[in-house]
Amino acid sequence: MRTGSEFDPSTRMLPLFARVEDPMRRQPGAEGTPLPMGLFVDAEIGGIHLQNVFILPRSAVRDEDQVLVVDEDGRLRIRGVEIVRAERERVLVQSGLSPDDLVCVSQIETVVDGMQVRTSLENPAVSTDAGEEAEL
Repeated sequence: MRTGSEFDPSTRMLPLFARVEDPMRRQPGAEGTPLPMGLFVDAEIGGIHLQNVFILPRSAVRDEDQVLVVDEDGRLRIRGVEIVRAERERVLVQSGLSPDDLVCVSQIETVVDGMQVRTSLENPAVSTDAGEEAEL
């Protein structure tokens, strides 16, 4: 139903609160061991399964819903994206990107849409083997 308001400083655990129908197993035909209040349990929490999302470092996001994409002419383009989940180190992007997009993950202070850039993919001193990720 909800989470606790803060982590326990000694265990680094966040309490979760669930509603259990008939926790003491008093209903006719109820099976299993009663669940007293405060008991630790193993539980599975269902979530949604996302398909066709892009996982980016959180640092690649600008102004909450934009990323920088390098186009085929080597120019930066500001692109709006739909972020469906933001975590401490990464974000999951549902729409606004294509599989062949090259996303800038470097910190650039001043950006102008259409500014020319050079990627590390173009730098002969940088080598990337097939299957590795390359950063701008």
